[in-house]
Amino acid sequence: PVLVSYGNHDYGVDREEGQPACLALPDIMEDALVRNGCRVLRNASMNIEHSDGRLWFVGLEDLWYGGFDPNKSFAGVPPDEAVIALTHNPDTAEIVDLKHPGLMLSGHTHGGQVRLPLVGALYLNTYNRRLDQGLFHLRHSTLYVCRGVGYIHRIRFCCRPEIPIFRLMQA
Repeated sequence: PVLVSYGNHDYGVDREEGQPACLALPDIMEDALVRNGCRVLRNASMNIEHSDGRLWFVGLEDLWYGGFDPNKSFAGVPPDEAVIALTHNPDTAEIVDLKHPGLMLSGHTHGGQVRLPLVGALYLNTYNRRLDQGLFHLRHSTLYVCRGVGYIHRIRFCCRPEIPIFRLMQA
């Protein structure tokens, strides 16, 4: 299946801070995505059955605009089964980690876009500057923060775009 989990720009691309999000945009996009065979996870979960067991996917709404709700998202997910959580903003990682997903996938930071050797990212749009890009081992989970392919102000320096590919294997 093709799974979709929203991020901040799915509520309005060119919004100015303080302006309300386009409330209809996520629903319009969801209708189009579903018509094209996608499954949109907005504070929801689904599983894929396999002869070896089940793999759960949990998609959380965006932290800033989408009504982020981990309790709703993980409702009905058995605590002893494998879970991959899709949470756009890595500032949610410590909260989602309390739900014990095996893997969390995030983005949002673009890796900082402009990185200097020995300094790192000059600008990050997150509170937790440590979770900027790459792999992190949290208390209960592993988090991967993807740099993605997008950008703000059409600049990247020492921060190549990426589309990561993960190969899942039974433990």
